[in-house]
Order: sequence, then C-alpha cells, then structure tokens
Amino acid sequence: MLGDPLAKTVVRSGRRLRVLGHAGLQNASRFSHLFVLCAATTLHDVAPLARAANRRHRLRALFVRRDVGPGLLGPLLDAAAVRFSRNVVFHDGPELPARVLRAWEMGAQDRLIAEADVTNGKLIVLTCALERLELPLADVPPLARLPKTQRGAFGIPSDGSYLHWPEADIHLDLDALRAVVDPAWRARLARERATHDSQFGQAVSVLRREHGLKQADISGVSARQVRRIEGGSLPRSETLRRLARAHGLELGAYLDRVAAVAERLPRASDGTISA
Repeated sequence: MLGDPLAKTVVRSGRRLRVLGHAGLQNASRFSHLFVLCAATTLHDVAPLARAANRRHRLRALFVRRDVGPGLLGPLLDAAAVRFSRNVVFHDGPELPARVLRAWEMGAQDRLIAEADVTNGKLIVLTCALERLELPLADVPPLARLPKTQRGAFGIPSDGSYLHWPEADIHLDLDALRAVVDPAWRARLARERATHDSQFGQAVSVLRREHGLKQADISGVSARQVRRIEGGSLPRSETLRRLARAHGLELGAYLDRVAAVAERLPRASDGTISA
C-alpha cells in the first residue's frame, strides 16, 4: 500500500504484487502479506491501516521514508500511535522497499539482502525477510583482514544478492553470512558442498572413461591428482584446462559436458550421488 508519492516511481503491480493507493482499513483483511510505504510526514494517514494489519499478523513492514530530521521521527511515531517497532523500516529513498518487494514477489526474501551497515566492529545485515543478523567483523576472516577505512566501503546490487567490497574484491552472500552465526547452517552448507564436490568428481571420471582416457593419460596432471579430483577434491583452474585439453575441448565446453554428465548420474535416496 503506497502512502509515499516517491515510491510510485519504482513500485509496480505485478503477478504476485498488488499496489494499493489508499489506506482503507478494509484492505487489512484482504491480504496475507501487507507492506505499507509512507513518508514520515504522511505516517499519520496510513497508521490506522498498519495497526489493523499488525493486529491480524499480516503487516510485514511499514517503510517510512525520512523526510524530516532525525529528532522528529520519534514524535511522529508517537503521534501516529505506532508501537510495533520491529516492523518499522526507516529509509532515505524508494530503492530499499523496492528491493524487499521484488524479493517477496520472487519468493526469495530469505535469500536476499535488504541493507547492511558496519558499526562498532560489527556487520549488521537486514534480510529481505526483515530478519536482522549481527556479525562481529573478527568472525568474518575476509573482513577482519581489511583496513578499518575499507570495512564500510561496500555496495549492494539492486537485487540484494550479495555485499561487495570492490577494493578487496570480496563478495559475501547470505549463505556465507549465516554460516558465521549459525552452526547448523554451516553444517548444512558443508554437506551440500560435499555432495556437489562428489558429484563433480564422479562426472569427471565418467567423462574421462567415455573418451577412452586412463587416469595417467592427462598431460601435466598426475594419476594421483586425477584420482583425488574424481574422489571429490576440486581442481585448480589450470588443472581444469589440462583436463579439457586432454578431452580435446575448450574449458567452457568441457565444463558444460561435465555438468551434463552430472545431471544424468543416479542419486541415492538421501539426495547424494550413487556410486
């Protein structure tokens, strides 16, 4: 629901997103996920709808654009009787709510980043599901090694897929960030990577045999190295190029063939690849 004229420039109705232009209380009962966008100075107009949706547990976010000084935001919230601070997101332009709404429209709100900040030795991240993550920089090795002057110099692409520190060429997505704070998530990623690496290795083995090559036939790569790769150890890029040449293929074509072989490998009932 739009109560902010600036938001109209970036928020559009779509297949899974309906944009409403008025604040009728009856709309609170019609939608399971309601997002309200307003400016601080128009907060009073949309507050009744936001309160009604919040009581029904259907308000996902109240986006409030800061069009007044910071000292006036608290009084304006009080005047509008907005007491559900967990759902309130302050912002300075329509890009942030647009990013969140696109993520919800794609069903990817748990995988994309809404905004982030570095303060007091922590990286604070707000997901598009409006979940807040706090990570001590000391627990994120790539960031811990950055000079303090560079730690806050990152950007977020328009789709919220990752955080990027251009000077150090560091990319961190939500999976990487969750792995820092959630041991269960870290274990799950480790299992997924082990499955992927095993699948890749078996596909390399199948393709090698289809080309009539022995493990010792790869120029510049020892038979022991080939065994390790086919057992699940990921090769370096130069090793991949040598594997590709041994198969008479360019690197891109070789990787495409490996991926195609991996797709046809039988899978065990637990989702892993059968030998």
